[in-house]
Amino acid sequence: MRANSSLTPSQRERAIAWFEQGMADQSVATSLGVSRWAVRSLYRRWRIHGPGALVAKQAK
Repeated sequence: MRANSSLTPSQRERAIAWFEQGMADQSVATSLGVSRWAVRSLYRRWRIHGPGALVAKQAK
């Protein structure tokens, strides 16, 4: 999870639940009322890191 993300933690959780059900990124974005690009970025991180995509990234 990124501090400057346009998605709230609850939106991220819902989006990931929908990804797991096979929902496309555009449909998730429309359902959440956010940009497709924010959802697509989360989707890519989720595909690589799984549930770790929801964990806050530590600052350097």
